Amino acid sequence: MFISQVSLSFEDNRSEQLFRKHYAHLHLITARVAYSLAFLFLLGDALVDLHLLNLDLTTGAQIRLFAATPIMALNVIVTFLPNIETHYEKLSVVTVTIATSLIVLALYLMDIEGGMGINSFVGTLNFFFIQSFIFLVIGLRFHLALIVGGIFFAVFLLALIGSNPNMNGPQIAYALFHFGTSIVLIGGLGYFKEWMVRKQFSTARQLAETLSRVLPERAIERVMSDRLPLEDAFNELSVIFVDIKGFTQLTRVLGSRHMVEILNRLFIAFDKSVDTHGIERVKTMGDGYMAVAGTDGEVDHAVWLFPQPQI
Repeated sequence: MFISQVSLSFEDNRSEQLFRKHYAHLHLITARVAYSLAFLFLLGDALVDLHLLNLDLTTGAQIRLFAATPIMALNVIVTFLPNIETHYEKLSVVTVTIATSLIVLALYLMDIEGGMGINSFVGTLNFFFIQSFIFLVIGLRFHLALIVGGIFFAVFLLALIGSNPNMNGPQIAYALFHFGTSIVLIGGLGYFKEWMVRKQFSTARQLAETLSRVLPERAIERVMSDRLPLEDAFNELSVIFVDIKGFTQLTRVLGSRHMVEILNRLFIAFDKSVDTHGIERVKTMGDGYMAVAGTDGEVDHAVWLFPQPQI
């Protein structure tokens, strides 16, 4: 499978869709932990202000507590939903963009209200933490992380300049350079991480395609996930083995290319037939095709071997 280094995507749409689900699934647990920690951090920060420092909740603190914090809690819940891999990216792009923009607004207001906001080390720490969160942790593919991270960078820079009306050109350029450099570094790590995951995914897919010629689907899944044992035990099964009589002589007469085309048509027809009737292909070897019925517990499994494929 070809991976474009420019767009960081697979050439065929099918592989890209499979990778999208794989990438989301790979990061679900990490994202769940990260969202949970972010939720606890935002909640804990407000509780410290209220109960330990005896501070009143400013407008900025209220936005952080009552707007950004619930969104993080929602993200935690989303990671537990069944089959969330299909919609995880879209939901994350929306919720993370809203939550991070609200955090910037809260930091901006805290600064105006005399607290430790966007101009303090707290603002800088939030910037680096959130960019790392977007590019490295929550499992957005690079082009989506770039969009979310870019929006956050623009909102943060506007808030920083807005809270400093006396900020001159060189100071703005200084801030733009340092915060922009951080995006390049963190984004570069995100790009490299996804590139490596794509290479591993591509290798695994190619291995699975190779194994599919000699192993049944369930055995391939166990090989790919390192689960043992690879074999299953059944009291009764029906086995069919198809072999082309006179294959060697036919190859000499028709030519190897023509015979490969015939085998391809035959095996595609056999695959369609076994899928239709709930039969499991075991392996193909040369001109041989082996399949079994009864692995799903059906009692009358032998009758499913009789239907003939249409070629």
